Amino acid sequence: MSGLQGNIQQLLQQGNAAEADRLSRMACREQPDNPAAWAARASVQIASGDFAAVAGSYRRLLELQPDNCTACFNLAIACSRLNRPREAMAYLQKVVTLDPHHTDAIVVLAEYHKSVRDYPEAIRLLTVGAADNPDDVRVNWLLGLCLQDTGELEPAAVYFSKACHLMRGCGQQSQGFYPTRDPQPGDTFRYTSAHKLQHDSEQFEYLLQKGLLPATFAADIAAYRDLLAAYEQARGPTGIAPLSPAATASIGGTYNRLVHESTRGYDCENPLNRAVDWQAVVADYRRNEPGITWVDDLLEAEALQELYAYCLESTVWYDFRHEGYLGAYADDGFDSPLLFRIAQGLRTAMPELLRDHPVRFIWAYRYDQRLHGIGTHADAAAVNVNFWITPDTANLDPETGGLVVYKTQAPPDWDFAKYNNDREAIHRFLEKENAASLRIPYRRNRAVIFNSDLFHQTDALNFRAGFENRRINITMLFGDRAGKN
Repeated sequence: MSGLQGNIQQLLQQGNAAEADRLSRMACREQPDNPAAWAARASVQIASGDFAAVAGSYRRLLELQPDNCTACFNLAIACSRLNRPREAMAYLQKVVTLDPHHTDAIVVLAEYHKSVRDYPEAIRLLTVGAADNPDDVRVNWLLGLCLQDTGELEPAAVYFSKACHLMRGCGQQSQGFYPTRDPQPGDTFRYTSAHKLQHDSEQFEYLLQKGLLPATFAADIAAYRDLLAAYEQARGPTGIAPLSPAATASIGGTYNRLVHESTRGYDCENPLNRAVDWQAVVADYRRNEPGITWVDDLLEAEALQELYAYCLESTVWYDFRHEGYLGAYADDGFDSPLLFRIAQGLRTAMPELLRDHPVRFIWAYRYDQRLHGIGTHADAAAVNVNFWITPDTANLDPETGGLVVYKTQAPPDWDFAKYNNDREAIHRFLEKENAASLRIPYRRNRAVIFNSDLFHQTDALNFRAGFENRRINITMLFGDRAGKN
């Protein structure tokens, strides 16, 4: 019976599920008090996706071996798949009681505590996990999220940075974990698009000219350009396709990796412009129901320039799922302490507006001048702060290039998928409501602050060609949609 589990796994790998099912049934029937039989049976049930049966097999196993950590953990996962969170948490708690250093259980249990806003317990668990496994991407990333949600922004940046280095450092082996945004096809290292390759080749050339990459990197740039021509011819600028084995061999060591990490702006302690009258800003936001205003000269001149340089120099533009722009995220490399100081500064400057709304998401988008911006959508937050940092000389039409905000909120019963992505439904709704819109033209260092439920979209773009002229917007989302003022 000791080799039963191995035999079952081999049969499943060979695609012989019927024989695996027969053998596991027979084992449980003939030796009902043998834990290995029930473990083998659960393996077959997992492969078939029958998680109710999986739970039954592991419960029987635990009757025979009450302190079996593996069975207890697997039962917790089965309960989770069956949408029984309380049962799952109880079994996970038993696992960490039996083994306080069980990293997988710590991560899943911490995710549950985070989901119900029990941040102290989530942080306590993850602190243990980080001490036991300091090089675990999941532990560092999730600890960063919990610290961010509790307002501990600069410590959060430390853990986000560590997670990114572990996952994306050149020469690192992927740990099979990626931050959980909308899924990309395959994974972040195996797919690409022409506009992504175009951006990366331009950025590497910029870094090479600045002396921030070795001269030998010229060969890598040539490889990117060769692939760019092939992918654009086959798929156009935005079509996503897998990297071929030859392409992986050519650029796999640098593609979507942290090739260069800029430290520009790390020393800017007080980045917000002290001359801004923040009380007037909040009053204008309140006056313009249901909540919108904008601020010029948001950042001090040095902080603005340093942040722009950080965006040019840091190879953190990993998200290529979009048709006209690339994304960089605070939990995946875009983690300069300067960003978190700006977020904290905004909460301090506007306590009436943001006191109860910690920053939930920080990201930046860089736009391809040949393509288009973001379509009409709303966001899952309470308050949006969106600001622009590319020099005004890049914008060929000073009347556009910014943001169009509709003075109409997403219906409260719409879910995220609908108000963020369903363009047809959004446009029908806006037309039905005869929604008025407000165009805020692009200006460098201008921040638009608005109710996150308001539909909005990127205005028409007409920017000069060239890597340094790509439009960059930085977005900070504060609070949750359900808990806004």
